[in-house]
Amino acid sequence: MKNFSLQLSIDPYDLAIIQEATLKITLAKLVSFEINVSELTLTLTETPSYLAWLVFDPFQINTIQWSDQYSIYASTQSELDNKTVISKTSQTTFPADDAAYYSFNASAIFSGPYPGSGDPPSGAYKVNNYMPSTQYPALTFGLQQTASINENTIDNPSPVNAAVVPYNYPITFTPVNNIIYVWLQTPLTSGTVIAELPNNSTQVIFDNGKTQQKLQYDSSTGRFI
Repeated sequence: MKNFSLQLSIDPYDLAIIQEATLKITLAKLVSFEINVSELTLTLTETPSYLAWLVFDPFQINTIQWSDQYSIYASTQSELDNKTVISKTSQTTFPADDAAYYSFNASAIFSGPYPGSGDPPSGAYKVNNYMPSTQYPALTFGLQQTASINENTIDNPSPVNAAVVPYNYPITFTPVNNIIYVWLQTPLTSGTVIAELPNNSTQVIFDNGKTQQKLQYDSSTGRFI
């Protein structure tokens, strides 16, 4: 398990303007998924929509910490329009086991993990949607993750991605742990679907074994650099 830390600094003068504009710091993550549809395997390197993973009030120094652990959630929502807020109805225990699969049954409960044939690789999470189509033709599944913001731990994991899954189909999620997107935006709720990342978003890459990054807000571009 790796632990990551992102520090975002804002000049006091800029912070006053940001607060006056009621902007909040927003973070999003990237998760690829694979689902078998009509006997064809569709692999997406990124989800069709991003989710606002973390949304919080800015301070002069903002420290966000998290580890590469996840759990799986389910939602009865089957349409992921822009600005839709994911409403979780079921979830596995946190953290879920990777390299194993879970089942979601007619009682709207996750069972597992089950090791065996067809397991996903290390670092990936798989769930089979066995909720009968007579009850729900499709459900939304995704990964969720906890974090701490300025030493305050978020106990309830926040969704990091979402995908609509038909009955009797498996889906495998593979989080991209070394990439984070950060920007300032008018208030959103964590778990809100975002059709596309805004132009002022910054991609933060934790490469070459690096687990800590520090960025400074640049008022001339409206971005963290």
